[in-house]
Amino acid sequence: MQATSFIFPVLSALGALTTQAFSVSNGFIDVLEETAKHGYFPGTSHRMARLTGLAPIDDFLCMMTVFYFGVADGTHPAASLQVFRFAGQLVAMWTFVVMESERPANAGRWISR
Repeated sequence: MQATSFIFPVLSALGALTTQAFSVSNGFIDVLEETAKHGYFPGTSHRMARLTGLAPIDDFLCMMTVFYFGVADGTHPAASLQVFRFAGQLVAMWTFVVMESERPANAGRWISR
């Protein structure tokens, strides 16, 4: 077993747990839930749509809308510009992963599954 097969999942889990812990401890998750519970876009009188009719999924989508609204509405141009940078990095990274998974040298490894 290679060290990377162990280290990457452990670091990923640690990153996810610490991000969640910090978000809960500083009250960010509570603010998201409270704003999403009202059902209005932040700073507007426009109601958010209930897309699926399933409360857990709609609540999650409302929280994600509230989370990304400040970037998507254009009131923070620097943050909106940063989205393009992150999207470009994501596309490049995903292209690399797909190309590596298709290489014959990686046949049978976890990346090609």
